[in-house]
Amino acid sequence: MSFYFAMFMYSISMAITPGPNNLISMAAGVRYGFKNVLPFVSGITCGFGILSLASGLGLGQIATGNTTFMKILGYGGTAIICYLAFKIATSKPEIVINENDKPKFIHGVIFQCINPKAWVGSIAGISAFNLVGNYEQLSIYIIMYCALVFMSVSIWAYGGSIIVEYLSDRRRHRIFNIIMGMSLFVVALYLFYMQSGF
Repeated sequence: MSFYFAMFMYSISMAITPGPNNLISMAAGVRYGFKNVLPFVSGITCGFGILSLASGLGLGQIATGNTTFMKILGYGGTAIICYLAFKIATSKPEIVINENDKPKFIHGVIFQCINPKAWVGSIAGISAFNLVGNYEQLSIYIIMYCALVFMSVSIWAYGGSIIVEYLSDRRRHRIFNIIMGMSLFVVALYLFYMQSGF
């Protein structure tokens, strides 16, 4: 039982802490409302599950053994997240629900491919718990982790949606956007620093 408890503690600590998924979901919750961000949250969960499954089937070992790939992921992922941080920080202080603009399920799935925290969390967990080839424990791990990712990202998105009234003041909304953008930028730099050893 302690083995699964350790899995749970690792998964919840990685899922609930500030990272690209959570910060972007919170900003999207403010901008589009909780209901409109749920497809994106579901996409994040599905994308992370696919990444974890691939890592558990050996992709993680191949990826970490390929320094060029990991450098591209580190540089490319950091660059894209920094760009998203800039877009959040400079976005207009207004609540907008635009069908063509709001984040969709596929955006959440694709985002996991370039999210360094998702890669690090997936590969590190599967390596730490020795899950490669152990399909029963791998399945339990992925189900548990994905449930916690969905719950955690949903909480951040919902948190964003419930502070909308406070952000009805344009000045406060602008400050919020800048804080969220800068927070995402700091997270991106931290993840880049953590990956620099790859």
